Amino acid sequence: MEALKDDKNNMIGLYGMGGCGKTTMAKEVGKEVEQFFNKVVFVAVSNTIQVRNIQGKIASQVELKLQEEEEPERARRFFMRLNGGERFLIILDDVWKLLDFEAIGIPVGENKNGCTVLIRTRHRHVCTLMNCQSIIALDLLDMEEALTLFQKHAKLFDDNSETLKLKGLAEKITKECGGLLVAIVVVASTLKG
Repeated sequence: MEALKDDKNNMIGLYGMGGCGKTTMAKEVGKEVEQFFNKVVFVAVSNTIQVRNIQGKIASQVELKLQEEEEPERARRFFMRLNGGERFLIILDDVWKLLDFEAIGIPVGENKNGCTVLIRTRHRHVCTLMNCQSIIALDLLDMEEALTLFQKHAKLFDDNSETLKLKGLAEKITKECGGLLVAIVVVASTLKG
């Protein structure tokens, strides 16, 4: 949140191992900072970069009709729309390698005028390659946080004798999940009730 509110940061990297909750965090942070941006855009990129596909996903969210066929013309239209004075937060999820922002049309660096990009990746080196001014590591949950999350999703709040017996089992299961947010939520939700 602090990195997004700081106008000096126009490229922010969020990285961590698979299943630790990066996508969930990026979406929640996007909702929280909507008041600071005219528009928050969320786009899944994936391992195979398809510029046209990325452009299409962004265009639909910023109300831009792309009629141009050639990618360079589409990129120019994007650049003009995203650099027109409004504040945009573009969350690029599941980035595996260096993206060519010029080819897409996303204004960054000295060319940006109110456009901030949040990269969500598994690898710190991707954040470095993308020249992120702020790089944030999302670590695994510690045991206390993991158990609290498990209890919340399994609905284990009562302190009656039956629930107390289940808390020991919950601790064992939580430990097996290894601090991975996604694993904890899925397993706990399955065992609810």
